[in-house]
Amino acid sequence: MPFSFDGIDDNLSSTIDGATGVDTDLTTHAFFVRVFTQPVSQKSCIITSDSLDPGTKIRRAGITNPVSSGFQPFLRHGFSVNPGGWSTNNDFNINVWHSIVITYDGSSITPDATFYVDNGSADSQEDLATPNGTRDTGFDSFRCGLSEGGVGGFNGALAFVCLDAGTLWNAAQRNRFWWYGHPGGLIELAYPLITTDITNKGTITTANLTAHNGAAVAAEIMNATKGFVLLRSCT
Repeated sequence: MPFSFDGIDDNLSSTIDGATGVDTDLTTHAFFVRVFTQPVSQKSCIITSDSLDPGTKIRRAGITNPVSSGFQPFLRHGFSVNPGGWSTNNDFNINVWHSIVITYDGSSITPDATFYVDNGSADSQEDLATPNGTRDTGFDSFRCGLSEGGVGGFNGALAFVCLDAGTLWNAAQRNRFWWYGHPGGLIELAYPLITTDITNKGTITTANLTAHNGAAVAAEIMNATKGFVLLRSCT
């Protein structure tokens, strides 16, 4: 089962600072998402930050308000002067599972994030904020659903989350991710992939996730441990 977030206080966090270790110029964020309600602002699906300064040095991938209806994927990345922010130009339907892949080169302020939705070609994007300065570093902590400062409560479900360091996924990698989530052409969420990479070479043991829920029950915790995993590398 995927893990669901109520948009208020639900989140998953790594129990070990430094467990993610994704702190490179090139990054790929990939996840399957089902949005329950139309967002009115940016809502965080994947958050990495500096554990010593989580409110300032932060990187967030998630969803934001649409032009007309639905939602748009977005990426926000901290820089020393002003953060950068990007989203798609197109709206996508809520209450439907989507595959989102976001690639970004933070080596300078020039490149924009690139968005691939449902294994399609690169979606047109727009600048939400123009970065200035140098890329923030020290992203050693990981959360999903809500930042440490309580920003961006996500109302929806996530599965097959991958944060890949040091590479911008090519078409073959994006296609592999899509078909792992869509075996036989349909989304399979009963037995989500739990592996260190999408060639299924084993399970990760250094980035255990803890579920935080205002009214946590055993089944919700089991969903967090069985149906959701941080993937460090998807090469």
